[in-house]
Amino acid sequence: SMLPSGADATHTIAITSSGSLAAFVEKMNALAERLGLENTHFVNVTGLDAEGHLSTADEVRRLLQYALKDPVFREVFTTKEYTLSNGKTVYSTLYYYKADEDAVSRILGSKSGYTGKAGYCLASLADINGHEMLIIVLGAQREGDYVHSIWDTVELIDFLRDNYKDEQLLEEGILVRRVPVSLSQTDAVEIYADSDIYKYLPSDYDFRGLSIRYEGLDELSYKNRPGDHIGTIRYYYHDELLYTQEAYLEQELTFSKARFIEAHPVQIGALAAAGFCAAGLFALLAGNILVAIISVLTKKTKKDGSKL
Repeated sequence: SMLPSGADATHTIAITSSGSLAAFVEKMNALAERLGLENTHFVNVTGLDAEGHLSTADEVRRLLQYALKDPVFREVFTTKEYTLSNGKTVYSTLYYYKADEDAVSRILGSKSGYTGKAGYCLASLADINGHEMLIIVLGAQREGDYVHSIWDTVELIDFLRDNYKDEQLLEEGILVRRVPVSLSQTDAVEIYADSDIYKYLPSDYDFRGLSIRYEGLDELSYKNRPGDHIGTIRYYYHDELLYTQEAYLEQELTFSKARFIEAHPVQIGALAAAGFCAAGLFALLAGNILVAIISVLTKKTKKDGSKL
């Protein structure tokens, strides 16, 4: 089915694994739905032209990306020749289309296809500057032995190799957020990027495309302790999430009496006034009690005729 491409082998696999071609097609469509491939629908297991049998380059890419997670599929997909038990050796269709060794070496794995409506198609895996890339070519033409789906793929590989590279969007240690701290000797807790941020981009990339989004506490206080979760920082290039960082408090936050007084001047003043008033009332009460005692003693002296 894969090496070399063969509809008869595809039929055999479908019937053996699912009991019938129709049952296998049903499984294919169920997987497409599960992967969210809204523009993909299968009618047969071979990919031959049929009413309602369709897909797009992007959804073929997404399906291949999913399939490559299976180690057995990946091994088959990246194999370019294999010797059968009968001693016969089968080869990738890259050789069938007489691609030269240089072109074949730049494509790690591939699956070709052709129909009258779809043209020559090739879904490929390539390593470009240390990055595995999926390249999908649909609707290509053929001129003699020159099959454009292969050479278009090679040209795309060369273009990506020459015009794309890992661009550093942010350097580790850059200040990305200051979270204020209330009632503490520390003004604010600073959060720094804990990693370099790179993205594989064209040489003329938009450096303004990086955005940093913070979700977390708007303010800390002396009550927070080391290890407390402050928030989550997400780094985006346009709408693509590149990296997520969790921020935790790493320092002790000490209570500040001076800042407490600054933050509560009315309450402190009221307490002082209340204290002064209480002291005055106490003094007045003590004076009244003393006068009452003297008055009682004076009356007693007069009655007894003794001197005080």
